[in-house]
Amino acid sequence: MSWRVARSLETLRTQFDAAFPGRSKASDGGIGDTNHQNRTNDHNPWVGPAADGLMLVTARDFTHDAAVGMDIDRLTDELAASRDNRIKYLIANGWILDTRPQFSPWKWTRYSGSNPHITHFHISVYSDVALADDPRPWNLPSFGRKPAAAPTQPPAQEGPDLTPEQDHMLRDILQQLTGSRNPGQFPGWPSFVDGTTRRTPVDTIRHVDKHVIELRDELARQAEALRTLSIALGAIPDTMRAVLADATGNVDVNVQGAPNV
Repeated sequence: MSWRVARSLETLRTQFDAAFPGRSKASDGGIGDTNHQNRTNDHNPWVGPAADGLMLVTARDFTHDAAVGMDIDRLTDELAASRDNRIKYLIANGWILDTRPQFSPWKWTRYSGSNPHITHFHISVYSDVALADDPRPWNLPSFGRKPAAAPTQPPAQEGPDLTPEQDHMLRDILQQLTGSRNPGQFPGWPSFVDGTTRRTPVDTIRHVDKHVIELRDELARQAEALRTLSIALGAIPDTMRAVLADATGNVDVNVQGAPNV
């Protein structure tokens, strides 16, 4: 079967290559392997034929390479914010954003697939040939950024560098503590939604620790409130007995004083 990757995705690949020269492509991919081919998947050439008679692959994977600016958290947030009508769904770092009406459209939700997409992000475009093959450029803020000038000397480092997996693990811990990927909900953590702000491993751990302390304090406040409520609930039986005794006395008086009928 003759096939090619949809032109919209090839445009995105070209823009990434231009914006982040030298980026890693270790986890890049278009057409799927045997595992993908044995099931329904956008990495298979299943759409079309297009005008040139070729079947289209409507998905691509792009490698995470934060060192050169190819930060999949930031880039997928930018893609989501663009509301480009070609996007079918995005998967990155254990989250999925699906634009289809039956899947909480345009909202990030936890991804339950076997591959959490930590080393790369996945993008699928719609299977409509006209949309999939639409070659117009993608409008992302990252494509308008100029590369930062190289520092005259390396910045001081606090502790060892993190591997990409360790970095994502810490991000995921913080993400679970705060409960969202959306910008603005945790201003103390700008680098989580803006890959241009970098933190050392120690700073990252300090931010996680800060949220753990805040949660611990909140749990302590809730525990104290529960103790107060428990004491209040413990007094209810005595109060109810007093009310019942008073009510019984009133009934006795009313019955004894009633005329015979």
